[in-house]
Amino acid sequence: MSEVGLFVTLKLGKADSACAQSQVAPYATSANDAIKTSAEGTTVTFARLAQLNDRAVAEYKAILDSASEGKPLKQGSVAERQAELAVAYDEAWKLLIPSVIAGTYAIVEKNPSTGLMSGLALTRQSSPDMSPPAPPF
Repeated sequence: MSEVGLFVTLKLGKADSACAQSQVAPYATSANDAIKTSAEGTTVTFARLAQLNDRAVAEYKAILDSASEGKPLKQGSVAERQAELAVAYDEAWKLLIPSVIAGTYAIVEKNPSTGLMSGLALTRQSSPDMSPPAPPF
């Protein structure tokens, strides 16, 4: 991948994270605790991913600028920063899983006749929170 391609990918990733965050954030005020918890968690996750994309852009720009100015790169330091960034991305994406799982608890409830979590708890008629928010644009 070219340097330009890398920057384009990172900047589009940030825009995608911001878009996802804006789509989920309105649900953080839901009266349904499961929906609220899910929205809060996913909003934090997408914000973190956007921050990491900014950090990656700054890191790669510094590497390219140093190289073009003839400054020696400390390969060990660069590799360590890249590893730390990769770990931070991995940790951020892992935050999404429990947040999404939390939202599933808004959908089902215990069926009184079977005792199983197989009853539908949420319908469009029973909850205005099911209606999608207006687009941010």
